[in-house]
Amino acid sequence: MASTASAALSWIGLTMITKQLWYLTKILKTVISAKTFLFLRLLGGHYSKISSNRLVCAVGVVYCTMFSVYAAMHMLELLARNMTPTSIQTISSVTLYLSSVVTSLRYPEYFQVYLSDMADIDILLRGKSELDIPFTRFLFLAILVTQVSLVGPYIILGYLENEEKIQVSNFLFVGYFVLQCGIIYLTAIMVFEILWYRVRKFREYLEKHLLQLCRAQDERTAADDIYKCMLLYQTILEAFKKTNAPTKTAIKLLRVHESLLDGVLPLVPAMLAAFIQGELNRIKLFIGNLILNANEESVHDALRDCQLYLEHRPFKYSVCRLYTVDLSLVITITNLYVTSLIAMIQFSHFYN
Repeated sequence: MASTASAALSWIGLTMITKQLWYLTKILKTVISAKTFLFLRLLGGHYSKISSNRLVCAVGVVYCTMFSVYAAMHMLELLARNMTPTSIQTISSVTLYLSSVVTSLRYPEYFQVYLSDMADIDILLRGKSELDIPFTRFLFLAILVTQVSLVGPYIILGYLENEEKIQVSNFLFVGYFVLQCGIIYLTAIMVFEILWYRVRKFREYLEKHLLQLCRAQDERTAADDIYKCMLLYQTILEAFKKTNAPTKTAIKLLRVHESLLDGVLPLVPAMLAAFIQGELNRIKLFIGNLILNANEESVHDALRDCQLYLEHRPFKYSVCRLYTVDLSLVITITNLYVTSLIAMIQFSHFYN
């Protein structure tokens, strides 16, 4: 009897914890969304069009310009007062920040147009729009926790000791500035993550509808619907191309820090690009199986055209035509890390 009551209480407690976690996940999903990152970018001096009113847009441009200039000058002033082992990284962060601000002023609408286009594609694929970004949200929380753990002790120390050398406002500003540099990464990651989910949904859409189309009695209608599916794929690619300029700048200026988090973040877009390519390869394999089992000649020709269409329009993203953002980039950078580590170990033995 006692064991049954204990099991019941444990089950009730587990249910309550699960329910609380579900509520927490729902709150995080609502609070940390794609629009949240665009809003944080705007607060950090990265301009994006927020209204059709020219006066509101002009105020936004003035704010972003003044904040970005002040942020860069204040960071360099703090750097001049206190030279640290991370001074080179700080200069790199300032350079990355200013270049990203200039890019946002030149291409202010690309991310919002991209989100709008992807929402429309969502409606075509699933009948509803849901631009969820769980992977980017997790990375944002990881960056936020990292910055709080780094800046928090200095803020507490400055508050307790009340020394002039330790200014709480300066540490808060540095933490916010570094967080903005992390958001530059996260914007590029968000773009690739949203595209990956759309391509995956497109594959599921094809697998569901092409089977029905191949079994349909009307051959002409089936062939037309297959071509419409390819137009949907073209729409996804066109929506992604609209972010070429700002995303390329963000990826091109990625720099590697000593911490593991900064070492992993530059590789995430390439990993997501590899996932996107994997989804497209599965689509090609699925269509190839349908071609082998197609009975009607018109359906067979339509599927064959569909296969050729995908082969001639592969997903390939290059940065200034210097290198391709795919799995080979991950392998190359990983090899570079390993080679650098081996070289450091060898030189350490040499100097010892």
